[in-house]
Order: sequence, then structure tokens, then C-alpha cells
Amino acid sequence: MMRSFAFAFAALAGLSTAHAQQSFGARTFEFPAAPPETLFVNGNVPTWAASVVGDPTRLIGGSGRSGATSILLAQGPVGVLATGRNPFVAQESNTGRYWGLGMDGNWAPLVLPQPATVTVAQDLYVLDDGAAVHVFQTWKNGWTSETLISPTHSVIPGRNFAAVIDGNTRLIGFSKLTDTPATRLDLGSGATWPVQHIAGDPAGETLTRRNSAAFEIGDREIAVYSGYLDAWQRFVFPASLTNYSFNYDKNVIAIKDPFRNELFMYSAHTGTMQQIALADVGQAGIDAQDFAVKIVDTVGNNTFCFCAIDGSLVLLPGQGVTVTGQLFGNNHLTVQVTDPQTNNLEYHGVSGSKRASQFVPAGYGAGEILVADGVNDMTAIVVSDRALYGFSAFTNSWARFPNWQGSYVSRGAQDFMGRVVTSSHVYVFSAREARWIERALAPGATVNDTDQLVLVTEGNSQSVYGMESTAFRTQVFTGTRFASGRSNSYSYSIHDDVVTGGSRVWFFQSYGDRWIEHAIASRLADPAAITALEDTLLIKDGTKLHVFSGFADLSSVFSAPKDNYAYHAFPGARARFLANGEPNAAALLLVGIARTDLPIPGITGHLLIDPSSLVGVPAGAYDARGNLRFTLGLAGLLPGIVRMQMASFAPATGVQLGRLLSFEIF
Repeated sequence: MMRSFAFAFAALAGLSTAHAQQSFGARTFEFPAAPPETLFVNGNVPTWAASVVGDPTRLIGGSGRSGATSILLAQGPVGVLATGRNPFVAQESNTGRYWGLGMDGNWAPLVLPQPATVTVAQDLYVLDDGAAVHVFQTWKNGWTSETLISPTHSVIPGRNFAAVIDGNTRLIGFSKLTDTPATRLDLGSGATWPVQHIAGDPAGETLTRRNSAAFEIGDREIAVYSGYLDAWQRFVFPASLTNYSFNYDKNVIAIKDPFRNELFMYSAHTGTMQQIALADVGQAGIDAQDFAVKIVDTVGNNTFCFCAIDGSLVLLPGQGVTVTGQLFGNNHLTVQVTDPQTNNLEYHGVSGSKRASQFVPAGYGAGEILVADGVNDMTAIVVSDRALYGFSAFTNSWARFPNWQGSYVSRGAQDFMGRVVTSSHVYVFSAREARWIERALAPGATVNDTDQLVLVTEGNSQSVYGMESTAFRTQVFTGTRFASGRSNSYSYSIHDDVVTGGSRVWFFQSYGDRWIEHAIASRLADPAAITALEDTLLIKDGTKLHVFSGFADLSSVFSAPKDNYAYHAFPGARARFLANGEPNAAALLLVGIARTDLPIPGITGHLLIDPSSLVGVPAGAYDARGNLRFTLGLAGLLPGIVRMQMASFAPATGVQLGRLLSFEIF
């Protein structure tokens, strides 16, 4: 039940006492009785595991999302099986005893009569013991089991899902995004058609990077499972399936019928099929990517874009022949068009991930000379001699920055950020905000970028503009630098500490939008002690392990803009959240729309959501390890950004405010 922020916050503030700072930053774990030895990691996985020195029956497990660790103690030797992108599963040697490592850093056990066959999807782990399948779901932190009815079955891995063909009479789907029990499609006891998975054209995403899967269940009928919807749909086609060719990408399937000159397009977000007739499908340029299908109809002289988010088909009329360049950026289509009469250039962009999108022109001026362009998931960058243009797939709009300074050096278009570097300035395009940010460069400055960050290094300082930033965040370093690096969600720099003789780590946390400073008593000297993952930095230090996360204290199965996850939710979804804070503290989730940055007397941390639109949602209490899991239904919420922030109270620490999570609903 929602209640006003004023009432809920006053209740917490009235209990405030003297308190200590909770930084929600780096964590140090000491394992004197079981020192970590070999780390088991996957670069795209926020969970991790470590073997223990001298004890093959133990594993340490942890999570960069929760900032927590746990110890697995087996009866015999235990090791980590092959990992997918998210799940870590351990097995006791030559037995049917398994453990899955959840997103909160806990091990969840599963006991089977004997070892099972393993299928690794990117986000789910499937064990098949012949009589049942057992699926580990990292956000549920548990196993889901489904009894099989046929001895003839097969497991189909995907990205946010796994599916099972259970003979000719049943199909089974499991979704990472819902963590519900299996979703079944019963074809009936009389079904005899040999069910088979339609792999499709490998030119799109590989099998394990797709969010849906199609299965032939009749001569003219298919069934499709969507991991986003956790649902099956059945479609009947006008001709035999032998006439059709299939082309997959993450969220779309393009199905071509060259004999009838028809094109069918399926969306994993809507579960619907769109159909279009073309004069000659064989001559049309058809390309499927994450959120869109591009159709260039050279015979009809039209360009179309199928948008996965709402299943719509958008037309750019009269532009199937004069298109001179196409910037297909996974989640949007941006086309370069030259007017044959005036020779003037224009760019038209349309988003496949914003509802009701249409092609919109950039407003390219007559006579402007093109310098460079580039594209990636949510971003297109165009540089002319007079202006900079950025297209945002978040907003389906262009932002123009006129009269840029200096001489052109380079441009970059990352998934959620763009940048243009000149001899005197760097210009950052934030696709999420659809705006340009200008910053002058000192002599000798270097500029780098990642999916979420643009980084400017000048002497002994680094300035970062991140996906969550409203301004560049600058940190000055001291001491001799030992190591540095960056990933999609963080940047770090490690230096000798001349005062203590140890080391000092500076870490920019993208989702927290701030620099963290962390002291290490011993001096780091071995580069092998540093393990850099996409979301998490691990530093081994004798019996200690230092863990730094690009996430702050609140994150979700829908991770906001993050390329290697489902980086948005959708209206009607049920979203799982994981927060970390003070152990046993009472928790309140603050929800609003606009950002602010307000210090409040007597409260640790700043209020980061504008109070005028703020409500509080009771969220329970953190457990003894400081973790809290909860689920929110998004029914009734419109697409856009919802700001979330945790507030907590404990007698020893008082009221504390966490970091901001900008939660994206497409």
C-alpha cells in the first residue's frame, strides 16, 4: 500500500539517533579460516566463486549486486560447472548434489538421485535427469522443477529463457524475468506432428542470445515462447512452413515467404505478428536486430522499420532508392537520405524501443558538410562542419549542438553514450537525456568511453560522465599509480599510499554516479590479484577479498540501461529488486519522477528524488546480512523513468538514504 512520503519519512526521521555513515560502496571480506584461492568468474557475471586454500570441499560465493558472500560446504570435492552469463552452479564430484549461486550471494541446494545432463543458457541453468528438468533462477535464488511426460525431449537455451520440447504433445518455457514455475503449452494427446525447434538464419543473434524461440508444431503452424512475456503464442501461416525462412535477433523474428512476397515479423515484447506484402521480397533488404527489423523495399521505393516494443510498422515513404547510408543501431534505425535534386543531406531516425515512434528528421542544415557519423544500441552520432547531432532511441528524438569548437579528432557511439572529441573540447551525448554536454580539454588530455561512461583523464585526475550523471564527476588521485582500468559500469585507479604504505583504490560507480575511495592496508604489487568483470572489480589481498560494484545499493532484474541484461521493464511486468544496507534495519522504498540532491539535517545521505512527487512504499527489513529482496508490480505505470531510492532506519545508525536508481520502463 502506498503512503505519502511526508508521513513515512517523518515516521523514520522521528526515530533518528546518532548514526554512522553507510557508504553502500566497497566491501572487504576476510576469510582467515578459509582463504580464497582460485577465482571462478565470467566477465559478464556479477556473481563470483572462489575455491578455498587446502580444502576441496568448500567454495566461497559472492555477488557484486548484494555485496554479500557465503560459504558452500560439501561432503566431497566440489567445483563450479561451466557457467552461462549469469548463473553459477556447483556440483559435488560424481554425485547429484548441486548448488546454485543466487544474485544475493547465497547458495541454493538441489539434490538429485544421480548426476544430470547440463544445458547452459545465458541466464538460466538447466539440469535434465531424464524424468524432470530443474532450472536454477538467479533472482529467485532457487530451483524450479518440472516433471517430463515423454522420454524424448530436448532443452533449448536462450537469453532470458530456456525451453523444453517434451515429446510431440507439450512445450515448456522458463523465464528469468518472472521466476515463475514452468509455463506449459499442451498440444493435446492426439498431437503427432514432430515438434522441432526452428533455429533460423544464424546471421542474427546466436541461439543463446535470443529472447524468444519458435517451434514447428504443424505443417503451417508454429508456437513461439517469449521470455519477456513468459507466454506461448500460436500462429498459423497461409502456406507450408517449407516456404518460409526465419531470421532471429534478440527480440524479433523476421519470417520471409519469397513465393507469396510476404514478410511476417514477431515481437517478443508484444507476442504479436505483423505482416506486410512487398512487390518482391527477394529484392528487399531485410535485416533483424535487437529491437527492430529494417526493410528497404527498393522496388516500391520505401523504407520500413518494425518496432519490437509495440509491434508497429513505421514507413519512411519514397526512400527505398535514394537512401545513401543506414545506421542500424540494434534498437533504432537511422537512415541517411540525399535529395537527388538539391543534393542536400538529411538523417531520419526511428526508435524500436519507444512506443508509437515515427521517423523524425535531424534538421540537418542545407549545405552542411558531413564529417563523420556512427551508431550503436541506443545512440546515433552525426558530425557536420556546423553542428553535432545525436539521436536517442530512448526518446525517439534528435538533439542538435551548433557551432562546436576546435578541429575534429574522433567520434564514438556506444550503447548509451556518444562522444565527439575535438582539439579543444569533448562533447558528450547522453542518449537517456537526449542532450549534449560540453567540456573543455586541458593540453594532453585523453578521452575514452564505454557503454555507459565517457572518461577524461588529465594529469593526475579523471572526470567521468556516466549514464546516470548530470555533470562530470572529477576525482584527483595521489601517489604512484599501480593499475587502472575501466568497464561498462565503472572506472578505477589504484595507487600506492605513501602515508600508510598500503594502497588506495578510487572507483567510479556508474549506477551510484560517484567516486568511492577505499584504503587497503597492504601494498598491492601483483596485477594477477585484480580481476575486472563487467559490473564488479575483485581484488585478492591475502585472506581478504575487496569487492567493488558498478551497481549501488539498489538494483533490479530489469537493470535500467545495461547491455548484457534485460535493461528495461515494461508496463504490467513484475520486477524483482535487490537492495543492500544496514543489517536488520527497517526499509522504505522512495519512488518519484524528478531528480534532486538535498541534504537533510540528521539524515545520512542526500535525498535524490524531488519531494513534490514522492511516495513511500514499505519494503520490509534488511536481513542479518544486510540484504533485502522485494517484488513490485508495474501495472498502471506508463513508459518512462521512475526514480527509486532506499530509506532505512536502525537504532544504532539512524535514518540513512541510499543511492538513486533510475528505473526504465519502455
